[in-house]
Order: sequence, then C-alpha cells, then structure tokens
Amino acid sequence: LLVAALGVDRVCTLGLAATARWLGIVAAFIGPFMLFRRLYFGSWLPNTYFAKAGAPLAIRLTNGCTYLSGCVASLVPSFGGSGTAIGILGVFTFAGLLVFAWRRPSLRTEAIVVLAVASGIVLDGGDWMVLSRFWVPALPCLTVILGAALLRLAAWRKAGIVAAVVLVVVIVANGLAEGVRQRNGGQGLLVNALGYRDAHLKIAQFLNEKGVPGDAVALMDIGIIGWSADRLRVIDITGLTDHDIARAPGGCLDKQFDVGDL
Repeated sequence: LLVAALGVDRVCTLGLAATARWLGIVAAFIGPFMLFRRLYFGSWLPNTYFAKAGAPLAIRLTNGCTYLSGCVASLVPSFGGSGTAIGILGVFTFAGLLVFAWRRPSLRTEAIVVLAVASGIVLDGGDWMVLSRFWVPALPCLTVILGAALLRLAAWRKAGIVAAVVLVVVIVANGLAEGVRQRNGGQGLLVNALGYRDAHLKIAQFLNEKGVPGDAVALMDIGIIGWSADRLRVIDITGLTDHDIARAPGGCLDKQFDVGDL
C-alpha cells in the first residue's frame, strides 16, 4: 500500500519516467527480500498475515474502523480519559492535519503515508493488543505534519506563539502521563511482565517436568512457554506459527480447523 500510494503521487508530480526509476530502486531492496521469503517460507506474505486476515471482509472492515478510531483518538491529549467526545475530537484532529498537509506539496508525501497506513489497518481488521501498534508506522509522518502545523500557528503573531507553546506543553505532558500509566497502571507493562514471570514461566516449568519429548501442547500465547518447554510439540491454535492453521477459515483468535488433522 505504501509503495502504491507513493507511486501514484510520483506519477502525478514527477511523471512516468521518474516514477519508473524510483520503482526500480524500491524493487532492488524489496525484490530479493520477497524472493527469499517465497523460497524459504513458501509464501509471498508472512504467516501472521493469513492468521490475522482470514475473517470475512465485512468483519475486517468493521474491526479495522473500530481500531482506527482508537488510533486517531490517541492524537488528542486526554490524560487517560476516553469517551465519545474524545473520539470525535480525534477524528476532526486527524482530518484537519491531513487536509493541512495535503494542501502543501512539501507535506503531501507524509499525508499519503499516513493514509496508506490507515487503509492497511482498516483492510487488515486492526489488532487486539494494546498501544495501537499498527498505528506506529504513521507516527513519524504525523509528527512532521503536526510540527509544521504548530510552526504555522506560531507565525500568527504573539497569540499564535502562545497557543503553539501551550499545545506543545500539553502534548508532552500527556505523553509523559500516558507513558507512566501504560507502564505502571492496573494493566500496564509491569503487571504484564510480572504475569509472564509468575504464570507463563511456571506453566513452562510444569510442562517440562510432567511431559515427555514428543508430547503436544496447544497454546494461544506461546511466548515464554514455547521457548522454555522446548521438548514438547507446540500447537499454535491462533495459527501465528502454524502454516495450516493460519490458512484455515476464520479470523484471528477464531480459526476453524479439525484437531485430528494436526
């Protein structure tokens, strides 16, 4: 999606010849990687794609839009708050930044990257994990757009400078507060790390003690368990690491397959 979107933009701005040269450079990097993936794994796309994008298109689009709404809501400094108002404000903020960037040729590339990432999120159906990780590739370009918008605001005499400084302070303060909350909160990273050590690691130790080489164990969160219980055959019921389950009907966490075939 990124290459296609940027390619269309280059055709419109630089012409076919310049776009063809650019595509040749892109292919020189991506081509060998894709060929290696096809020869080694037997597929042009990673196994995780099939595991996560197997749901019907309508369901993926619905889930993707829901996920994207959370992503754009995160653009609004809310200091941990949530709700419909913040979501609506996030949509307007997102749309306003894109319109601002699109009207300026120097920022159009950044706007196209953000739109391509957003399109990929919607088409794939988003994700179930916290912190909007699918949104991360868009953040550098959004930061550039936001920085340009703040500079534009600061150009409006003293009132504009004051407004821009206040916005920067609020954004930074919200980022620090959100970072602390995501690390130390009730379901933060520290709590998760403790759970992995006290639950997953002990499960792996139990399986290693009670199981014998060749025994099979079905897991959803493989992680530490699969790594530590290396004597056992691990069946990934999500399909993330299993070729056949990944290509079975159903979306992420909802694969339909015959256990007897495993």
